[in-house]
Amino acid sequence: MLENEQVYEAALDAIRAGQSACIVTLIESQGSTPREVGAKMLLRPDGSMVGTIGGGAFEQEALDHARSALADGESRVMEYSLRGDSEHDLGMCGGTAKVYIEVLRTRPILLILGAGHVAKSLAEFGHLLGFRVVIVDDRAEYANTARFPHADRIVVMPFQDLIELATPSETFAVVVTRNHEFDAVALRQVLSWSLPYVGMIGSQRKVRSVLEELLREGVPRERLAQVRAPIGLDIGGQTPAEIGLSVMAEIVMIRHQRSGSSLSDSSNPLRANRVEDERPSERCSE
Repeated sequence: MLENEQVYEAALDAIRAGQSACIVTLIESQGSTPREVGAKMLLRPDGSMVGTIGGGAFEQEALDHARSALADGESRVMEYSLRGDSEHDLGMCGGTAKVYIEVLRTRPILLILGAGHVAKSLAEFGHLLGFRVVIVDDRAEYANTARFPHADRIVVMPFQDLIELATPSETFAVVVTRNHEFDAVALRQVLSWSLPYVGMIGSQRKVRSVLEELLREGVPRERLAQVRAPIGLDIGGQTPAEIGLSVMAEIVMIRHQRSGSSLSDSSNPLRANRVEDERPSERCSE
């Protein structure tokens, strides 16, 4: 297998596994450089690599910049001098090189705890929005590919064993089990993780019951206060599809750190609360 093919294979493996990685590609060279334009290498978060763009101080500097790119999740273009004209140059080949450092970011995970009607809608919306959809339920007759054809992973396990799941930091957990007892079990496990979003479906009465139960068990009040429950944005939805839309809208809002307010309220100049006093200072005509 050619070297670039190995890099592409490694990149594809990372994408399928939901792991971040960085591809460094030599996109421009002038004068003499160690490799030709198009040379590639892949850097994984653990420091392992596939391929090379030329080795030596040049490659090491590019790798340092790739590590920084992985850390902040931003791709970038970097230029290096190999002329040997100064102590800051990275070699004496006599040329310059420009590389594109492309960050392959992991897809966020939508962890759906429960496999009922709302879960089906959530899975469909999550798939459309680019999330890796993970379904967990203790019933194999519900948690299966026939009901969830777009799920990236389906786990059949008791909710009390959720702690055994490996959960990346960018995981959005939604508790939609079949009754409040299982909701409490699932929520108890999920709250042991540090996640950007934890939501639980249910009426105000059910939510209060579950949260008070966990509070009596010793779960910190400030941790329980972070749970989005009742779940979703207030759009008046009643059907599973409408509820799923409401929940995913809230998740996208949290992910992008926005308010969820109507754009027309803040940007439409003709809305009542945006109209400025346009009365003329003097009359132009009768």
